Amino acid sequence: MSQFSVNHVDYIAGAFAVAAICIAAEMLLLARRWRAANRAAHSHPHGGDQ
Repeated sequence: MSQFSVNHVDYIAGAFAVAAICIAAEMLLLARRWRAANRAAHSHPHGGDQ
């Protein structure tokens, strides 16, 4: 029973770590894109599609 418990905790910890990494990466990408869009909008308003 303890072996099952350890595996279960391991699985939950692994899934949580993956989710945290995905969220962090997405936030980083969003922040970078938002910052680039902000800079483009401030320097030349008609320039920024990408």
